Amino acid sequence: WVVAYDYQFPPQSRFGRMGIRAAGSVWANVQNKHSAPGICTASGVSLMKLYRATGDALYMDLLQSIAHFLPQVVSYQERPMYTIRGDALRPGEMCERVNLSDWEGMENVGDSISGANVWPSSTFALTWTEIPGIYVDLSHGLIWVSDHVNARLDGNTLLIDNPTSFPAVVKVLAETESERREILGLCWQDKFIRVDVPAKEHVGICL
Repeated sequence: WVVAYDYQFPPQSRFGRMGIRAAGSVWANVQNKHSAPGICTASGVSLMKLYRATGDALYMDLLQSIAHFLPQVVSYQERPMYTIRGDALRPGEMCERVNLSDWEGMENVGDSISGANVWPSSTFALTWTEIPGIYVDLSHGLIWVSDHVNARLDGNTLLIDNPTSFPAVVKVLAETESERREILGLCWQDKFIRVDVPAKEHVGICL
């Protein structure tokens, strides 16, 4: 299950203070009583393959939501994540918990609870490797953006805006309907167009 809305974390909680948006976090099962960052040790590229095979936009909507959530809860030097003990996770580390319930106490709703877990970091790395930051269905004029950038089509030009404070390397996969009906095959990442977008800047590429 994928969280379809932005849960209202308590304003005094860590996630509440950080403005974390829960949409796109994933429930492994209801027994866990919390969602988590991403699909366990998988990028979700299967959802993109299902879209390519069926044309059902729901698959790409889910993938975009899942991938877009991940960077919010990764620890990095400029904005470390902390456990309830107060120790900071190292850059690149993530906790598996996105606590949407009081199963570990009301005081821990909206917190990471434990320390780093290996699988979310693996999921994040696989997502960066296997999922395009921008997917464009050229035949239908559809765009899905999983990176934290904005994009739109102007004719055959893809305009990308980077509103963040960090330079971005955005990977773009643009396909016509006939191209997406072909099997993706191995090493599909070779089809990605890599676009450098400086912080607070915008660029355009011809597709």
